[in-house]
Amino acid sequence: MRSVAVDITITGRLGTANVDAAAGQLPRYTCLEAALILDVRGLDVDSGQLLPHLLSLFSAECHWGGVEWVLVADHADLCLDHLPPVEGHDTAEAASVVDALAFCTSAIRIRRSLPLFE
Repeated sequence: MRSVAVDITITGRLGTANVDAAAGQLPRYTCLEAALILDVRGLDVDSGQLLPHLLSLFSAECHWGGVEWVLVADHADLCLDHLPPVEGHDTAEAASVVDALAFCTSAIRIRRSLPLFE
Protein backbone atom coordinates (compact mmCIF):
# COMPACT_ATOMS: atom_id res chain seq x y z
CA MET A 1 0.00 0.00 0.00
CA ARG A 2 1.34 3.40 -0.95
CA SER A 3 1.03 6.29 1.47
CA VAL A 4 -0.26 9.69 0.48
CA ALA A 5 2.69 11.48 2.04
CA VAL A 6 5.46 11.16 4.59
CA ASP A 7 5.35 13.59 7.50
CA ILE A 8 8.74 14.88 8.64
CA THR A 9 8.47 16.86 11.87
CA ILE A 10 11.46 18.83 13.09
CA THR A 11 11.39 20.06 16.68
CA GLY A 12 13.90 21.57 19.08
CA ARG A 13 16.40 24.34 18.58
CA LEU A 14 18.01 25.04 15.21
CA GLY A 15 21.30 26.86 15.53
CA THR A 16 24.48 27.40 13.57
CA ALA A 17 26.01 24.36 15.28
CA ASN A 18 23.38 21.91 14.05
CA VAL A 19 21.81 23.33 10.88
CA ASP A 20 24.13 21.33 8.62
CA ALA A 21 23.46 18.14 10.58
CA ALA A 22 19.71 18.70 10.23
CA ALA A 23 20.08 19.44 6.52
CA GLY A 24 22.14 16.28 6.11
CA GLN A 25 19.32 14.11 7.48
CA LEU A 26 16.56 15.43 5.22
CA PRO A 27 17.72 14.08 1.82
CA ARG A 28 17.22 10.48 2.91
CA TYR A 29 13.47 11.04 2.77
CA THR A 30 13.48 12.08 -0.89
CA CYS A 31 13.96 8.47 -2.03
CA LEU A 32 10.67 7.24 -0.51
CA GLU A 33 8.64 7.94 -3.68
CA ALA A 34 5.92 9.79 -1.76
CA ALA A 35 5.14 13.44 -1.28
CA LEU A 36 6.80 14.93 1.78
CA ILE A 37 5.28 17.12 4.46
CA LEU A 38 7.88 19.13 6.35
CA ASP A 39 6.44 20.34 9.65
CA VAL A 40 8.64 22.94 11.35
CA ARG A 41 6.04 24.47 13.67
CA GLY A 42 7.84 23.15 16.76
CA LEU A 43 11.23 24.44 15.68
CA ASP A 44 12.95 27.18 17.66
CA VAL A 45 15.36 28.99 15.37
CA ASP A 46 18.36 30.98 16.66
CA SER A 47 18.83 33.13 13.57
CA GLY A 48 16.44 34.38 10.91
CA GLN A 49 18.61 32.98 8.10
CA LEU A 50 18.91 29.40 9.35
CA LEU A 51 15.42 28.19 8.46
CA PRO A 52 15.49 29.62 4.91
CA HIS A 53 18.92 27.98 4.48
CA LEU A 54 17.56 24.62 5.67
CA LEU A 55 14.46 24.92 3.47
CA SER A 56 16.54 25.92 0.46
CA LEU A 57 18.71 22.81 0.79
CA PHE A 58 15.66 20.60 1.29
CA SER A 59 13.86 22.17 -1.67
CA ALA A 60 16.85 21.55 -3.92
CA GLU A 61 17.01 17.89 -2.86
CA CYS A 62 13.28 17.46 -3.50
CA HIS A 63 13.59 19.12 -6.90
CA TRP A 64 16.55 16.92 -7.81
CA GLY A 65 14.64 13.81 -6.70
CA GLY A 66 11.38 14.86 -8.36
CA VAL A 67 9.55 14.85 -5.02
CA GLU A 68 6.68 17.18 -4.20
CA TRP A 69 6.70 18.68 -0.73
CA VAL A 70 4.50 20.82 1.46
CA LEU A 71 5.74 23.13 4.20
CA VAL A 72 3.81 23.33 7.47
CA ALA A 73 4.99 26.32 9.50
CA ASP A 74 3.56 29.04 11.66
CA HIS A 75 4.49 31.60 9.04
CA ALA A 76 5.02 29.41 5.97
CA ASP A 77 4.54 32.26 3.55
CA LEU A 78 7.41 34.17 5.17
CA CYS A 79 9.64 31.09 5.05
CA LEU A 80 8.90 30.44 1.39
CA ASP A 81 9.53 34.05 0.41
CA HIS A 82 13.23 33.48 1.16
CA LEU A 83 13.56 30.39 -1.05
CA PRO A 84 15.24 30.84 -4.40
CA PRO A 85 12.86 30.01 -7.26
CA VAL A 86 13.32 26.59 -8.81
CA GLU A 87 12.07 26.33 -12.37
CA GLY A 88 9.16 23.94 -12.72
CA HIS A 89 8.89 23.25 -9.00
CA ASP A 90 6.54 25.11 -6.71
CA THR A 91 6.43 24.56 -2.98
CA ALA A 92 3.05 24.41 -1.31
CA GLU A 93 2.32 25.68 2.16
CA ALA A 94 -0.25 24.54 4.69
CA ALA A 95 -1.38 25.60 8.15
CA SER A 96 -1.46 22.04 9.51
CA VAL A 97 -0.44 18.49 8.65
CA VAL A 98 -4.11 17.68 8.01
CA ASP A 99 -4.28 20.50 5.44
CA ALA A 100 -1.03 19.30 3.87
CA LEU A 101 -2.40 15.75 3.57
CA ALA A 102 -5.55 17.14 1.94
CA PHE A 103 -3.37 19.05 -0.53
CA CYS A 104 -1.39 15.89 -1.37
CA THR A 105 -4.58 13.83 -1.79
CA SER A 106 -6.03 16.49 -4.08
CA ALA A 107 -2.85 16.54 -6.17
CA ILE A 108 -3.02 12.75 -6.58
CA ARG A 109 -6.67 12.94 -7.69
CA ILE A 110 -5.84 15.63 -10.23
CA ARG A 111 -2.96 13.59 -11.68
CA ARG A 112 -5.17 10.49 -11.92
CA SER A 113 -7.83 12.41 -13.82
CA LEU A 114 -5.44 13.70 -16.47
CA PRO A 115 -5.84 11.97 -19.82
CA LEU A 116 -2.89 9.86 -20.91
CA PHE A 117 -3.33 10.76 -24.58
CA GLU A 118 -5.12 13.57 -26.35
